[in-house]
Amino acid sequence: MQSRGRRGPARHRTLHLLYGVATANGRRLLADLWPRRHDLRDLLANGLYLLGRRPRPPRFARFGYPEKLEYWAVVWGTLIMGTTGLMIWFKLDVTRFLPRWAIEAATTVHYYEAILACLAIGVWHFYHVIFAPEVYPLNWAWWMAAPGRPTRTNRRQETTPLRPSSAPRPSLAVALPGLSRPVPEAVTPVCLRFANIREVIAKIGVAEAGPATRLTARP
Repeated sequence: MQSRGRRGPARHRTLHLLYGVATANGRRLLADLWPRRHDLRDLLANGLYLLGRRPRPPRFARFGYPEKLEYWAVVWGTLIMGTTGLMIWFKLDVTRFLPRWAIEAATTVHYYEAILACLAIGVWHFYHVIFAPEVYPLNWAWWMAAPGRPTRTNRRQETTPLRPSSAPRPSLAVALPGLSRPVPEAVTPVCLRFANIREVIAKIGVAEAGPATRLTARP
């Protein structure tokens, strides 16, 4: 039973590799996941949006930079952890060809790469599949992606071109009394899910809930 459990992840990786190489949909998947120059522009634009310097976030194609970073981080992490792990495991054989400091360097890299992988899952991955306003309380793509049960995320991925259009899209923002401009739309879904907006404002002390508190739509 344990040996079957160990073979499971390796079997999945092998099938995924064969799917990406041998099928048209798989080759399209890898092409869409390949990093491109516009991903850096999207990263900078999204950073400006989160800092309140842009009115709306950038529009991504089938996969944005978060998905690409997470996908290729698995590949990179597997190579790093596998190489350094083998060096630590067979240290006597490795020191026949490399100096001893190579084993110590491999141990250090292996240790911090493991910490980085845990942080990537606990912070980066959990945010994008659970706590991000557009998917909260959970991204159901893993369950709803079966044929005949398309989700809004699947429809966006299948219909959005590689480079999205620049057409504006409607978005929600909260106009708070005493503020010169509405709160960014990334914040409003969280407020609307957890409590009434008046209660949220009263609890955080931004302003006293009053008649001026309202929801507005920006084109």
